[in-house]
Amino acid sequence: MKKIRGQGTLEYVLILAAIIVAILAGRAAMQGAVEKNLDDAQQVVNDATDNLPGLN
Repeated sequence: MKKIRGQGTLEYVLILAAIIVAILAGRAAMQGAVEKNLDDAQQVVNDATDNLPGLN
């Protein structure tokens, strides 16, 4: 198959863009997981302190 002028550059840009999108998606997923874990940990602490006398 004959290469069109600039095809290599276009392929490079598309691959780079796909990598950037994957990194951003992974970062967003990781941030969401961390926030959920922190919320869960806060809820556990709140539940535990609710059972202690005099700490309301």
